Amino acid sequence: MSGPETQKAPVPIKYKFLAVLFSIMLTCLSVFFFYAFQTFSEDKRMFIMDLNLSLLKAATAEVRYGIQNRLESVQSLIPRVYNRVDNSTNESDTYAGLPDSLKSEVIGVKFYRENAQGNFESIRAYNNRELLAKLSLPPNFSQVLDSKLPPPLQLLKNKQSFELLNRSVALDVGGKPVKTGVLTVLFSGKYIDRNSSGVVIVVDFVQDFIRNVLKKSGVAEVFLIRSDGKLLGHPDLDTLIQYSNQAFPHPLVARLKSATFPRESLEVAVNGEDYLCNIGESGFPEVFFISQVQKRQAYVALYHLASQSLLIMGILLCLSIIASIIFTNRLTVNITKLQSAAEEIGKGNLNLSLNVKSNDELQSVAESFEWMSSRLSDLIFETAKKARLEGELKTARLVQSTLLTIPHIASEDVEVDSHLVPATDLGGDFWDAYLTGRTLTIIIGDATGHGAPAALVTAIAKSCFSTLNTVYHAHPLEPEQVTAALNFILHNSCQGKLLMTMCIIQLNLDTGELGVCNAGHESPMVLRASSSSSDGTVSDKGSRKAEILFARGERLGFSPEAEFKTVKFQLNPGDTLMLFTDGITEARNRQGKEWGERQLRKIFSAGGERALHQIKQELVAAVGNHMGGAEQEDDITFVLLKWLGKLTKKGAPPLPKKVG
Repeated sequence: MSGPETQKAPVPIKYKFLAVLFSIMLTCLSVFFFYAFQTFSEDKRMFIMDLNLSLLKAATAEVRYGIQNRLESVQSLIPRVYNRVDNSTNESDTYAGLPDSLKSEVIGVKFYRENAQGNFESIRAYNNRELLAKLSLPPNFSQVLDSKLPPPLQLLKNKQSFELLNRSVALDVGGKPVKTGVLTVLFSGKYIDRNSSGVVIVVDFVQDFIRNVLKKSGVAEVFLIRSDGKLLGHPDLDTLIQYSNQAFPHPLVARLKSATFPRESLEVAVNGEDYLCNIGESGFPEVFFISQVQKRQAYVALYHLASQSLLIMGILLCLSIIASIIFTNRLTVNITKLQSAAEEIGKGNLNLSLNVKSNDELQSVAESFEWMSSRLSDLIFETAKKARLEGELKTARLVQSTLLTIPHIASEDVEVDSHLVPATDLGGDFWDAYLTGRTLTIIIGDATGHGAPAALVTAIAKSCFSTLNTVYHAHPLEPEQVTAALNFILHNSCQGKLLMTMCIIQLNLDTGELGVCNAGHESPMVLRASSSSSDGTVSDKGSRKAEILFARGERLGFSPEAEFKTVKFQLNPGDTLMLFTDGITEARNRQGKEWGERQLRKIFSAGGERALHQIKQELVAAVGNHMGGAEQEDDITFVLLKWLGKLTKKGAPPLPKKVG
């Protein structure tokens, strides 16, 4: 062993404590900050979405009312313009009855009729010269507008409705650029009279009233768009002119063509920036409102809060480190005293007197050191005693493993396979078999409890069974005789304090006659071969189920006057028998649910014509899957037997299932 000078320098506990404390605080604060930021972000997002939706609703209602009001008012203007006799008609007569606000918004009215070739030709036109002069626009503005942005008259072909268009334009008038936002409405001829089929009416409005409404939202950007992607209204005049009667490049355009919604909120990326958007119907055919808020701008306050939180978190960490250093310095003084005491105990000095006054767990540890030093000799003695007991327990395990050796059945008429896994070092399950001539006797038992008492009971039963088979080798005892003898011996040995359940079967290898005697144990199961059943009838392989061989009796060791009875059954060649203890049916998973006899019977019945070792593997795998790694609470034991012999009397009727 190397000396202290060659060992690696230890790290003081106060530094470890500081490192752990700092890591815990940093982790907790980081997790808190992360989830708080996520929560605030989602809350902020929902707030912006709700605010955005409220602004959208208000803008939608106001714009819809404004457009509808203007459409209703202009309907009285259309017949007047259309029915004018000549250009000498007084302009004031044309506008008679219209609101002043509408007189200052209608730029012009034009009428088109479809000719025989399917083309539209202008038949009448009216320009609001007073408004054009006020807007610094040329008198022939309507003709200039049609040449730059021809109205899509085909939209109203064979339709009895109207269409809204954006034909905003920028003109050079006298060397000065003039920008005008124009909202064009296409009407069908029904607004003139019923006989005006094939006529399309084009009314141009100054759409400042729409822009003024959309500008009211100081938080969100609200605009009006058609389902075909063409921009209809926007607070920015330059944007209106740029996308006049053109498709507006926005990610939500594709959604407008397929979605069905009154309103919808979602997050999209526009030109590399994340936006919180809302979509709402305008109340006009195929026209929608979209409001959007830039996410980065909406979250400015949240980012400011996050930076302030990080600063506060850093200050708290610094204060915590300073406080921890002061605390650990006081803590390590007493730990050093405990270290010195441990070294003294290692040297054999058991008379310790520690002076630790900390009024915490360290003082209790110091008192424990003093008590430990006074009790060390007793502990050394108890350790030696425990070692001796462990040696005796090891010897007991060796004795039990020797007594409970798995028997070997040397016969071509029968196959036997088994599985036994004790829950503890000393188990309470056992099974044994004895072949006397052409008679095979198998016993399976389960002692109450676990550990050494249960192992003692199994050893007594095993020894008695072997003794009885040796004494009565020439004429094997009947199962009820063996059971009665074991009951008497166990009762006298344990005085009724330790009990055992047991099942004994006895098989005639020539005839297949089976005797079953049960002492409070689980009844055996038999799986009939596919060729025949217990009553001699042919069975369907897919519908076979294991049969229960019922036999009843009192547990061994409970009463010396208990009586037992053998019940006779008939096996057919290829039948498979299973004996088992309750450890397999009561095996529990992590949730405390038992596997149950139904599952055992189901898996055993599915064995079919498989070999015994395959059936055993399937049973072990099934109960293991059910337990799922849970601790085994009881011994698990089962024995499989398959009779391969032939009936000596061909055609003889089978024995009844039960006798007596």
